[in-house]
Amino acid sequence: MKSSVQQIIHNEVTPLCEVHGVDLVALEWFSAGSCSVLRVTLDVPHGDPRVVKASNAISIRAITQVTRDISAALDALETEGKLPLEGGYQLEVSSPGLERPLQKRADFERFSGLEARIDVKKPNGEKRTMKVTLQGVKAAADLGDDFEVLVLHHGKPTSIESAKITRARLSEIHPAKAPKSKEIVPSGSRRQHRLAERERARAINEDHLARVRAESEQTTATDPAAEQPPMGGER
Repeated sequence: MKSSVQQIIHNEVTPLCEVHGVDLVALEWFSAGSCSVLRVTLDVPHGDPRVVKASNAISIRAITQVTRDISAALDALETEGKLPLEGGYQLEVSSPGLERPLQKRADFERFSGLEARIDVKKPNGEKRTMKVTLQGVKAAADLGDDFEVLVLHHGKPTSIESAKITRARLSEIHPAKAPKSKEIVPSGSRRQHRLAERERARAINEDHLARVRAESEQTTATDPAAEQPPMGGER
């Protein structure tokens, strides 16, 4: 659940991201004493960590531009007294990385089947980290705008109310690389294949030598001086 500060920042940052054509993946506020951290995670629209395409990654230029505008917007809110902050804060804007944060209902849905780590707030205020496999979401009439995240925990299906989730992120993903093209080995054993390649190389070499000899003989036939011994022999 977003705090009042997070909600104010979220309402300010979301339209800025839309203007720049980037997706606001997550907005996290970490209290760290007198200086807190505001972490904004951006990606290209519908970015997916399972896909390996450099063209699909958000550019450093886009992150720099959005960072500039977010910083200016938040400075204006503070000046107007609309951002109730106690102490300073550090702004961090970055791409999702290998452990993509999960905050939106749509993300819990589209990453169904992937492993995730979810921090859940217990009734006594303590935090519990669950390693789960996402199974989608389910709306509940008694939860209002919140929803239930369906998961497999230790192989057993269960659900987690979104209001109780303090932080969620996908487990580290290493996208599948494109397979390298392999030479097709002809039918027969590998030894036969090596012998065939050796014979092919020998034939190419012999053909080259034959052409060299033919060119040499042709030169000798058309240039009589080539048959005469060099000048300056024994007297």
